[in-house]
Amino acid sequence: MKKTLLSLSIFALAACGGGSSEDKANIFGGGGGGSGGMSSITGVWDATENLGDEGIDEGYLVIDKNGALAFYDYMGDSHDLEGNCYWITIGQLKSVGNNNYEYTRIDDEVGTKPDVLTFTRNGDKLVIDFNDSEDPTEDILTTTKSNKSASDFTPECPDDMGSTDARNKVGNRTKKLVQP
Repeated sequence: MKKTLLSLSIFALAACGGGSSEDKANIFGGGGGGSGGMSSITGVWDATENLGDEGIDEGYLVIDKNGALAFYDYMGDSHDLEGNCYWITIGQLKSVGNNNYEYTRIDDEVGTKPDVLTFTRNGDKLVIDFNDSEDPTEDILTTTKSNKSASDFTPECPDDMGSTDARNKVGNRTKKLVQP
């Protein structure tokens, strides 16, 4: 199995979480994207991965009815070993029909073409297909509905925590999700 979904940021990226503190504080206050097609994928999704010898990489996706998406990567897990905090990456989903959504990171440059992801829900499972034909086996992320809420994912990691290398240990799937 390839690297984690969640060192990313999810973690931590060069952008240190993608977006200003104000953006992060307001992520679920409404805004662009519209609610068309979002109802089946809204909620908190546990995206934790067991990476075998590389440890457990704990992370969560939060998607609201307006298409706001936040990925919370817990940096104190046995994979990251960084600290008791979360790297936060935020973005926006826009339904384009047939379970497909354009994903744009909040801090993408103007004119950046969004990735198109396919979300399929089956009960308490949400499967995200990154639609990358180069290695289809590594382009699927299965998450499970969580009983947590976005307010559970605190504190946020400080921008200066750890080295740039540590903040950029990003798994392929996670990188595609938060860094199109």
